[in-house]
Amino acid sequence: MRRRYRFRPRLLLSIVVVLVLVGMLPRILAHRAPATPSAAPSPHVGKPAAAPPSAPLIEAGSWHRAAWSLSAPARGQAATVGDGDLILAGGLDATSSSTVQAYGPNRLAVSLPTPVHDAGAVVTGGDLILFGGGTVAPVSTVQAVPLAGGGTVLSPAPLSEPLSDLTAVTVAGRIYLVGGYTGTVYNDKVFQWTAGQALSVAAVLPVGLRYAAITVDGSQIVVAGGRTPTGESAAVYAVNPVTGQVSTWPSLPTPLAYAGAAVLSGRLWVVGGQTPSGNSAASYVYDAATKTWHPGPSLPLATTDGTLTAFHGKLWYAGGQTAQGITAAVWEFP
Repeated sequence: MRRRYRFRPRLLLSIVVVLVLVGMLPRILAHRAPATPSAAPSPHVGKPAAAPPSAPLIEAGSWHRAAWSLSAPARGQAATVGDGDLILAGGLDATSSSTVQAYGPNRLAVSLPTPVHDAGAVVTGGDLILFGGGTVAPVSTVQAVPLAGGGTVLSPAPLSEPLSDLTAVTVAGRIYLVGGYTGTVYNDKVFQWTAGQALSVAAVLPVGLRYAAITVDGSQIVVAGGRTPTGESAAVYAVNPVTGQVSTWPSLPTPLAYAGAAVLSGRLWVVGGQTPSGNSAASYVYDAATKTWHPGPSLPLATTDGTLTAFHGKLWYAGGQTAQGITAAVWEFP
């Protein structure tokens, strides 16, 4: 008699599962086995690692009123440092007349033979020297005033042409005159001045500029913003006065004239000034590592044509034109 076998679904399912697992066993073992070491990837292959974020550019702080102020409201002053003092020379007062004093925190005061505004100023050999500037129109005079007092006021040979709205700086012991206005032409030259010699051209800017924010950063002259024949500029140039090379830096965040520039603790600042829409309270700080401009602490008041100087580990912003008029206030940071 033939035996009948019962169909058992559970037994069949178990057999199928076992067969599937046996077939997958090599793959499972291969997946769990340690991978064979491979050569280290080339550092030049693949996506580069992101650069670490830069440290905050500006520490906490704000502008505050200094313990001293100008002896009279003024704007368009020339600034320099000498004889242990921050010297602000010339400028326009509240009645639009040129002032005749140079003064600073130590109350150094000397008379200028010819009152001027928007001149260039340096201190060399114990003398305050003012180059050009304006009265009713640009002048070509050069004035040398002994800071110790009692000395003879000298009148070195005048400039080859009238020049106002310029900046004078000293780099490696040499004196340079940057930008300005002749009365008809926006100056695009960087002149080297030597007493008793004619001006020589050290470099040529891409465009003529007046009222630019100009300072020295190391061995180069930085020219930021300024007014061109077509209006305010946001361009920034670095000038090597020895080689004559002019490099273009990243532009300011906004076109700007009548601003001040200074270097404090290795950082370049541009403060105040006039934009196409009006006076500015903003300050901008240049991060050389990332080649970008960052906002700094704002002035308490929107002010144009003030004077910015780095002195004794601080920034000083003196005078200028506000909505309330020309001011004698001096602000310091930090």
